[in-house]
Amino acid sequence: MPLFSLENNLGVWKVEESFNELYSGLENKKLYESGLSKVSSEHRRLEWIAVRRLLKEMLHFEASIAYYENGAPYLPDMPYHISISHTKGYVAVFLHEEKTVGVDIERYSDRVLRLARKFIDFEKEYISEEKKTIHLLLHWSAKESLYKILGEKEVVFKTQLSVKPFEPLQFGWFRIEAQTGKCRSVFQVNYKVENDFVLTSIEA
Repeated sequence: MPLFSLENNLGVWKVEESFNELYSGLENKKLYESGLSKVSSEHRRLEWIAVRRLLKEMLHFEASIAYYENGAPYLPDMPYHISISHTKGYVAVFLHEEKTVGVDIERYSDRVLRLARKFIDFEKEYISEEKKTIHLLLHWSAKESLYKILGEKEVVFKTQLSVKPFEPLQFGWFRIEAQTGKCRSVFQVNYKVENDFVLTSIEA
């Protein structure tokens, strides 16, 4: 079973199967035909179907995922808010009956070192040199999670979303502030650091 973890309505699936193996685990094929027809990339089709398998594992039944005009997912006729994320080899789904949620999963990569200047402002003063890659990934991931909650098209990660100083541990929480056209607020970010990836989640 490639279900990596499932706790507090936040699930992570390690994608080790082929598309056909994942698809065969879903019974109501008609539920997915329309969505699959819009996904041409083999890689994206694999992630797309893995999300549906994970959702089935979490709900214990199959459900359709629809999307708003801004690309945010929702579950029609179901009392759950949903957030979805994927990275190389993993997908994540976060559900909540009352609160808007955001989740982001990021595979370890040194690429974040080159991109940091695009999403880090004053936070660079607090980045750990010893754990620089992980620390930066958590900053990027947290801003991605918050972006999904805000639902605004134009958000400047570098100047409108700011992470409060924290020491990166294996798991824990830290705070992030949004100062955008529609939002002036501070949110709590829960995070986990695994062998292959970092995971952040926010409830609002």
